[in-house]
Amino acid sequence: MRIAIVTGAPSVGKTSVGVRALSEMAEPCAFLDGDSLVVYLPVDLLDRSIIIQDNICACAANYAASGVSLLVASHVFFPQCIERIRDRLYSQVPSAALSSGRVTITIPHTISPA
Repeated sequence: MRIAIVTGAPSVGKTSVGVRALSEMAEPCAFLDGDSLVVYLPVDLLDRSIIIQDNICACAANYAASGVSLLVASHVFFPQCIERIRDRLYSQVPSAALSSGRVTITIPHTISPA
């Protein structure tokens, strides 16, 4: 399974990019939107970020086991968290299910929907 992490500021189009990427694929693929993976009150940004990372990693392992060949995970990851989430994803998903290479897509500004 290949894993792509899409990150950027709020409302720049991360979800649009992730959904668009999947719509172009012929292989089994999945999209995880970090905002959809947590409902947590009261909101503490650090706790929320950790829960989102935990949920993305758990879902990634499940998708790998089910034969998904591309996983796109989207969220506003703090710059210092990007390497940590990539390392966690690659350590928690069975190595036999992983393809080589690490991809992070950072969206610097708002994009127009297709």
